[in-house]
Amino acid sequence: DAAEHHIRANVTLAELNEWPDLRSIDVNWERHGQEFQREGYASDAQLDMLSALGVQFELMPDLSARIEQHTRKVASSSNPEDDEYWATHHNYEELTSMMQEFADSYPSIAALYSIGQSVEGRELWVMRISDNVDVREPEEPQFKYIGNMHGDEVVGRELLLRLIYTLLAGYSTDEQVFDLVTSTEIHIMPSMNPDGYEHRRRANANYVDINRNFPDRFYGGGEYQPEVRAVMDWVMGNHFILSANLHGGDRVANYPYDGNEQGVSGIYTACPDDALFRHVSLTYSSLNLPMYESTSFEDGITNGAAWYVLYGGMQDWNYVYSGSCFEITIELYQVKWPSPDILPSLWNDNHQSLLAYMAKVHQGVRGTVTLATGEVVTDATISINAIGHDVTVDPVSGWYFRPLAPGPYVVSATYNGTTTSQPANVNNGQFERIDFTF
Repeated sequence: DAAEHHIRANVTLAELNEWPDLRSIDVNWERHGQEFQREGYASDAQLDMLSALGVQFELMPDLSARIEQHTRKVASSSNPEDDEYWATHHNYEELTSMMQEFADSYPSIAALYSIGQSVEGRELWVMRISDNVDVREPEEPQFKYIGNMHGDEVVGRELLLRLIYTLLAGYSTDEQVFDLVTSTEIHIMPSMNPDGYEHRRRANANYVDINRNFPDRFYGGGEYQPEVRAVMDWVMGNHFILSANLHGGDRVANYPYDGNEQGVSGIYTACPDDALFRHVSLTYSSLNLPMYESTSFEDGITNGAAWYVLYGGMQDWNYVYSGSCFEITIELYQVKWPSPDILPSLWNDNHQSLLAYMAKVHQGVRGTVTLATGEVVTDATISINAIGHDVTVDPVSGWYFRPLAPGPYVVSATYNGTTTSQPANVNNGQFERIDFTF
């Protein structure tokens, strides 16, 4: 049952919450008071399910011809410093060639690698950017951006390619970029779903929505797609601290939790780090005027479940299972596959937000955990008073990084049954170093 139909349906919030089976075709909701307008992709069986439930829906026009027209537009400039250079869409071969060219042009600060392959064998490319790119510097926190998780949501893919260029080319000329590259280990994956992109659809080559395929605090387990398995192995093999996942279909910064125990949309479902997530989400939206001035979301941010519940999403998985990584989901633009002519304008909307959000990886507390003998402790946990979410230290270096919203805290480290604590005061945009010795 591999057919995909682009549909739109309207249901009330009450109806949505009475029909949990509707989650199986979760794509995107636009909220209008108590009404939800749903637009997405459904199989033949899912159309039958909607009909059986009495949900009224319409089949949307086939946009493939328009998309193909968009993808054929060639950039009118060969100079990456010009907006016109970026007014084009890049397919898998073009994306691969561009990333290889970037890595070859800036070998001292850029390294291209793949974390695995898609269902159809396309590489899941990541650019690592750092001032000592071949060295893992333990005092530098790891940050990641992921784009194009849904194959037909392409703005993030293009913005991340331009962000890579901006970081590499600006390293020697832009103070803000220089500071980020010299203090952070940055990893950027423009496309997590290259098969979906090439097929012009949301799902991967197996017709699976990979943002419903991660282990979940309510519905863990299952058969994980190659792209999902690759990302999970990548995250668990590193020590990422802050992350964002770039989507399309609206303009809003969305933060955990996405799911709740009730299975009910419209209920604000705060995670223990709600203050932090609101803070970093506002950091992004406040520098993006169209997002911040949203008429649908106050200040351009939303709790995930307060918007609509979903399960098996990547942002909740990062928070619950990674041990160290805090991730939000950023919806960049209402049109998922827009004309390339608007990409420069979308870059201008998001450019400073992308950089400012990255810098938030340096806000909070950090330090080392060692024994009195000087030996590094790699299995300690870090706790914050009144926040029920511990993080782990880097299992290789013994360093920890704990993002926090501004304010006073008590930071505790626990090792081998012993806990020691110290006070901390976090200021906006700054970190406080606190080392622990056992």
